[in-house]
Amino acid sequence: MLHLVLHLLVPALVTLIFYRRYGWAAFIRLMAGMVIDVDHIRANPFYDSERCSINYHFLHTPIPIVIYCALFFVPRLPILSIGLIIHIILDYLNCLGFPDKYIQSLLAQA
Repeated sequence: MLHLVLHLLVPALVTLIFYRRYGWAAFIRLMAGMVIDVDHIRANPFYDSERCSINYHFLHTPIPIVIYCALFFVPRLPILSIGLIIHIILDYLNCLGFPDKYIQSLLAQA
């Protein structure tokens, strides 16, 4: 569940730290990077917290990821590119068990 919250919080933090002068416009462009989750429509169930999105959903495979990185160099699209890259990084971290499993292990040790 925290993974989903990070998809909102990380773009908000990036906006506040790096794109404050662009305000909501930058935040909306970063959040547009979340649109690639449209490829989850073909999955059953739509969302599975135990499933790794990377290499499972079409828009989370290497060729689209290279395109997301290349968009950084297209005028007027670098912020969108950063949003897409943030999305992929968060999904990859989720595949590694962060943050949900990491937090559960910390709570188990307490």
